[in-house]
Amino acid sequence: MTLTPTYSVVLYRPENGTWYESAHDAARSIDPHCIDPHNIDSLSSKSSRLLVLVPDDCLSVSQHALDHVIPRSLLPLAALSYAVETTFSPPESVCFSYQQNVLSTTSAQLTVFACTKDWAEAVCLPFQAAATSCLLMPLSLWENRHTKARSWSYIAQHALSVYQPNQEKRKTALRLWGYLLLASLLIHAAALFYFMAWQQESVLALQERQRALADQMAWQDDQTANAFVASALEMVQGLPSSARLARFEGAASSVTFSVTLPEQALSLLLTAWRQQQPDWRWEVKRDLYHSPSGLNQEGVVDAHISVFKP
Repeated sequence: MTLTPTYSVVLYRPENGTWYESAHDAARSIDPHCIDPHNIDSLSSKSSRLLVLVPDDCLSVSQHALDHVIPRSLLPLAALSYAVETTFSPPESVCFSYQQNVLSTTSAQLTVFACTKDWAEAVCLPFQAAATSCLLMPLSLWENRHTKARSWSYIAQHALSVYQPNQEKRKTALRLWGYLLLASLLIHAAALFYFMAWQQESVLALQERQRALADQMAWQDDQTANAFVASALEMVQGLPSSARLARFEGAASSVTFSVTLPEQALSLLLTAWRQQQPDWRWEVKRDLYHSPSGLNQEGVVDAHISVFKP
């Protein structure tokens, strides 16, 4: 979609003018050598902004060959000095516009368009009923502009106007504020990105620490369980020669084993074991021992012992 500039264009002649409803129509129709003008009084008021194109022969136009390229910040002042010379008017009473064509790194051509401030106001006076904002622009600048350079801001930069010494300062200030705003946005974006990355790394580090703690606790539990089973096994390995171990099962928190031995020896062993491990909980079940022949041996029992970790 192409945006249409929101201003109208008038081609000025000392005796009459031609009205164009838009800059697009003017760009297609304006030809200084074949104009079909109609009276200025017939202009209709349809735009709040109006551009008046002034033929070069109505202005004081001077061209200057330069042996150097004038910096952009000094161009308005240089053009003003030439405009004052051609109009023989004081600087505050001169409206001017300029165009510098750079020919090489050491040469340029400066074209200055100038008129008096009173004359410019007189040209805009008939159009005050048609528009609230009126600018004058040399016709050759309009014809030589880039095809897409139709914005009102572009027109305002190249229109005939009085010298404004603080204009470049304002432009520089605006550029600096723009750079500061861009730098602030970049800094805030970088800070936000860094914060999000740091937060993600913190979450990952916390998860890794939690996994490490869980593994450490599991390892400690395994070590504690292994120590418990090892202590129980060490006691069982110290059984007297009159005892016979039938079964031994070890778990993380309990040990169960069965042993056949004289009852008197069992009582002595239990007493010694409980003194050695006073914190363990003991469960003992005694059954009479039955030999393979089916005969009971007096004083011999099958003991089923369960030990629980505190």
